[in-house]
Amino acid sequence: MYEFIVGEDPNGPEADHYGMADAFEGIPDMGMPKTKNAAKATIGSLGLEPGEVFFYIFDFGDEWEHQITVEAVDLPAEKGRRYPRLEKAVGKAPSQYPDEDEE
Repeated sequence: MYEFIVGEDPNGPEADHYGMADAFEGIPDMGMPKTKNAAKATIGSLGLEPGEVFFYIFDFGDEWEHQITVEAVDLPAEKGRRYPRLEKAVGKAPSQYPDEDEE
């Protein structure tokens, strides 16, 4: 499971949450903000400007949290392309579940 959070304080009441469609369906909200469908959102639709940040949370059990800084919002959505998509990767991604010897 994953979630993107847009707002200065990811734990604040003003933050917008975008996640997997229907991931929380049937679960009581317990005062949590409503999660919007990430598959229907684009960076351009979020109103973010270069230099602003948003947060990406992956694997709620281990809670991998990443702060992402927007560098540019200049690519229009293309019909027929799947989103989200990775435009560029720099460096080697860490193993999600490293061997105990590697820790």
